[in-house]
Amino acid sequence: MPVFNDNSDRYKRFIRSFTLSLSICSLLLILSCAAVYMTDDPGQIQKPVSVAALYVASFISGITAVRLNGGSIIASVMTGILLTVIVTVISVSYFKKETDLASSVLMHSLIVVSTVSGGLAGKKKRPRRDLKRKKRIRKS
Repeated sequence: MPVFNDNSDRYKRFIRSFTLSLSICSLLLILSCAAVYMTDDPGQIQKPVSVAALYVASFISGITAVRLNGGSIIASVMTGILLTVIVTVISVSYFKKETDLASSVLMHSLIVVSTVSGGLAGKKKRPRRDLKRKKRIRKS
C-alpha cells in the first residue's frame, strides 16, 4: 500500500475516483437508455435494464476506487455509500409516488455490496511466488 504524504493527497485521490465513478455511471445509464429505446416495447424492460446498469456501474466504480486509491477497500466502501446517497436523493426527489420501502432499502443497500465486491475484485493481489518464498524463509 502506498504511503500518503498527507490527508489532502488522499482526499484528492478519492474525489478523482468518485468523479470518475459518476462519469462511468452516467455513461452506462445513457447506453442502457439508448438500448432500451431501440426495442419495440421499452416499457417492459426499462426497470430491469436500469437496475442492472446501476449495479454494473457500481461494481466498476468499486474497481476504479480501489485502483486509484492505492488498494484501499475503504475507498470503495465510501464510494458505495455516496452512490447510495445520490441514488436515494434522486429517487425521493423525482419519483413522488410511494413505493415499497423494504424493497427500496434492499435495492439501495445492494449498491454498497456491489461496490465493495468490485473493490475486492479490483484489488491487486500479491504474486504467489512471493508467498512461497516467505514460507521457505520461515521454515529455515
